[in-house]
Amino acid sequence: GVNLDSKKNAKRLSNYQTIMKKATAVFVTTFELKNYAERYNKNVVIIPNAVNLDSYPKVKDTAKKQNEIRLLWSGGSTHFPDLLEIRNQLENLMKKNLNLHLYILGVPFRGIIKNLPENRVHPMGWVKPDGHSYRLACMDADIAICPLKDFPFNYFKSSIKYYETSALRIPNVCKDMPPYKDDIVDGINGLLYSTPQEFQDKVQELIDDPVKRLQIGNAGYEYVKRNRRIGDISKDWAEVIIKSIEIM
Repeated sequence: GVNLDSKKNAKRLSNYQTIMKKATAVFVTTFELKNYAERYNKNVVIIPNAVNLDSYPKVKDTAKKQNEIRLLWSGGSTHFPDLLEIRNQLENLMKKNLNLHLYILGVPFRGIIKNLPENRVHPMGWVKPDGHSYRLACMDADIAICPLKDFPFNYFKSSIKYYETSALRIPNVCKDMPPYKDDIVDGINGLLYSTPQEFQDKVQELIDDPVKRLQIGNAGYEYVKRNRRIGDISKDWAEVIIKSIEIM
């Protein structure tokens, strides 16, 4: 391809591996990443991603939203296989629910949305990192989706999208695999699916049941508040760094 240099990429990966071998400690965010990093360094510390809840205000778009149900997805270019797996189900959901709008933050993947009603699909690009949480809040989404294709590359991702939307009390429908199944208890603080049809059924369940949306969204918020607040997680970073300095 035009934008891929395999030799430079191989050299970059080799440099990463060398740095990991020489590091005093390697910080990772998940158990799966820990298992990978231990190939190069036995001193691996798991400190999960976290969010600053103060950066996620609750914004109501009442005047514009009216009777819309807003389905939210966000992600970059590596997520094409994930969305491709549920493309037909997204089309089915949009056909069945004429008030369903799909909001896309990041890469719009025109091939995925080409058969969706244009007036109910809202692709938006990225904003600068310091504006992301507020823009996410301004979407006033009702349901967030985190699809993943079940293959090794995806095992090493984190649940950061789940944390961000849960910080806004938005209920999530996520793939029943790492990283999401490590954070979510199905039916309690999120919904997990295994097949594309199950994805469709669980999104439809939340569309039909506003009370369940509220319950799961609130439970997701409480999970993040208890376990993924940046103020608490940053203390773990500081403790490990201080201990590493003392050892040196």
